[in-house]
Amino acid sequence: MSEFYRAWSKRERILENSSSGGVFTELAELIIADHGVVVGACQDQSTYELKHIIVDRSEDLWKIQRSKYYQSEAFVTFKAVKELLEAGRKVLFSGTACQIAGLYAVLENVNTDQLITVDVLCHGVPSRKTFQEYVRCQERKYGRKIEEIHFRTKRIPWENGGGTSMELHFKGGEVEILRNNADEFLMAFNHNLILRESCYMCKFAGINRISDITLCDYWGIDRKTVPDIAMKRGVSLMLVNTDNGKEMGKRLMEKNILECAAVSPDDALPYNGPLIGPSKRNPKRDIYLQKRGTKEFNKLVREILCSEYRREKIKRGIGLDRIRKIKQILREI
Repeated sequence: MSEFYRAWSKRERILENSSSGGVFTELAELIIADHGVVVGACQDQSTYELKHIIVDRSEDLWKIQRSKYYQSEAFVTFKAVKELLEAGRKVLFSGTACQIAGLYAVLENVNTDQLITVDVLCHGVPSRKTFQEYVRCQERKYGRKIEEIHFRTKRIPWENGGGTSMELHFKGGEVEILRNNADEFLMAFNHNLILRESCYMCKFAGINRISDITLCDYWGIDRKTVPDIAMKRGVSLMLVNTDNGKEMGKRLMEKNILECAAVSPDDALPYNGPLIGPSKRNPKRDIYLQKRGTKEFNKLVREILCSEYRREKIKRGIGLDRIRKIKQILREI
């Protein structure tokens, strides 16, 4: 059974540059200090290709920090990871659970004692083509070239929606921040309209994790248990799943670089659906597939999810804190 922890980095720099609590970066720095390497997803901001790369210097970790909500080509690093392990190097590999399963298949006959795997809890992933359609649409809408995109922003407090807000950086330095209910890609993503078909049947979703450590946002955390600064900057949920994972967790605790405490799975599971099962296929996805290409991405999403937009508007009016309290009361009943 996995051990559950809520955690965030004590280091301001790492916390600021991470999507949630910065636990992945703290793990990565430990591995690099051991003369190991770290593997993660890197986004090319000019082409929006998303590929895994290998990093062996702390100053390059920014390339694989932050969440990216579409499919990365992880297999391009598998051969190099195999060779590094055979040479006795320590490797931290991060990715979705299915990517880690693919890596394990390649390493079937390799000694993996020096391998640490971290899966980022996955809601499902759209294709790169879908994301590129969205980018082109936003550039037409705003009449400006997008130079950089962050799927998460900490310009908005984490608990108030920074975890579900798109940050667009345009040529010339202008920035637009679009919350979930104002951004078509996030709306389509969060309402399971544009995920890969295989994601709706994911056999790696659920409580039995394939990796050494699982990381995600600690959605639904009770703000009474953590200080206000953590709710503003981000709190991670960390599942330690194996003996290797426990050893890494122990090292993090000993170095005193995390604010960390054990939590009950019962408190964490209700707000982290992929720990329960795969994302449910939106019944409107068939309409999306039929009409895709007949209209630009943004217009099509708003047309298909019109009722969902109305509900999101009502939820924003009520307030996230009140909604969480209502859900908690209902669960207790």
